[in-house]
Amino acid sequence: TAALNAQKAHAYALRAYCHYKLFAFFTPDYTNPNGLSVIKFDFLQTDDYTRFEKRSTVAEIVAFIESDIQKVKALGGVTTTSGSGYASNEMVESILIKMYSMLQTPAAYAKLETAFNNLDATKSIADAGTYIGMFGSGADSADPTEGIFKLNRVSTDGSVQSGVASSWYPEEVGTAPYMEIGRSLYNELDKLEPSQQGQPYNGSRLEARYLSSVHSNSVVAPNYASLSQQQYRENDLLFIGKYPGITNRPLMNSLWMFRYTDMLLSLAEKRAHDGQLTGTVAIDNFSNVESIIYNIRVNRNLAGDGTPLSMPTNFSTQQAAFARILEERRVEFAFEGQRYLDMKRLGVRAGSPGFVRDAQDCASTGACSLAPNSTKLTLPIPRSEMVSNPNMVQNPGYN
Repeated sequence: TAALNAQKAHAYALRAYCHYKLFAFFTPDYTNPNGLSVIKFDFLQTDDYTRFEKRSTVAEIVAFIESDIQKVKALGGVTTTSGSGYASNEMVESILIKMYSMLQTPAAYAKLETAFNNLDATKSIADAGTYIGMFGSGADSADPTEGIFKLNRVSTDGSVQSGVASSWYPEEVGTAPYMEIGRSLYNELDKLEPSQQGQPYNGSRLEARYLSSVHSNSVVAPNYASLSQQQYRENDLLFIGKYPGITNRPLMNSLWMFRYTDMLLSLAEKRAHDGQLTGTVAIDNFSNVESIIYNIRVNRNLAGDGTPLSMPTNFSTQQAAFARILEERRVEFAFEGQRYLDMKRLGVRAGSPGFVRDAQDCASTGACSLAPNSTKLTLPIPRSEMVSNPNMVQNPGYN
């Protein structure tokens, strides 16, 4: 019975995770409890081809996810000794934290803090060296203090290389990179260490997020903005360093879905909503937005001297605080697949212009920006679903 209950707890945890992911990408408006979300899959596969499910409401999906997690806890929680590639109690709390941050109501934020406190007992911010190691070739053999849940890839997973989130740097794919760091993101990473800002690449920098995201083979042109398009393409080569691959599998890594710092910045969103913008700034003080960002930056300084290399200065209004959180998330989770949903959730509240490319990067296409309230920040219902299900309703902007 105990073994069966343990397996059921894992199954409920994974079902809650899957519904959370669907909810995040396919729900047009998280804050409207009566708005459309996704189909609630609380039934087994059926061969009844006359059964056509409707999309559930936001409130119904939230209640369903909460119900699955309540079942997990009633069964004694999720216990595993196999590492962060498996469901865990921390992963379950993380689902709640991320979901409640989307709802943006006082009641949801109160539940978010409760879930965070449950998580805070077992996890903490990784130091700078550990942070870098979470994305390198040895990441899959380590289970960092910060790591909560990852999509696990191991060196025996077939023979095909997969560079979903990697840099595809030249030594792996030929004479030119397939994709590079956008210049606007690079500039944000660059300014994290003011003494190095605007300089060529320097592997002796102390900012862990710069060193993790920017590959050491990069060639940085400080005068990039004044170069011609051809010169820019040839002389400003910003290779992505995150997720370089694991042993025997270049360009293939486990991908972090939940990290403690992600949850801490979700708590910062709650602090911003409550007006707790500034105040005491100290180690392990998470009582206001400024102090939370301070704690993260202290732990991204490789000098390990208990100070950040730089700090934002404007936390004066709620909008400014949301802007600082959005900026911090951009550099903290670069190439981890977070930016799309971050902009959807926080862009308008932060007064952000949305996705804005550097002028050099968009000169050839004119595709320079995407507003934070664009309907493209919600995915379309796939055509196969629309054709096969007469009860399916398409998301706005895709008719």
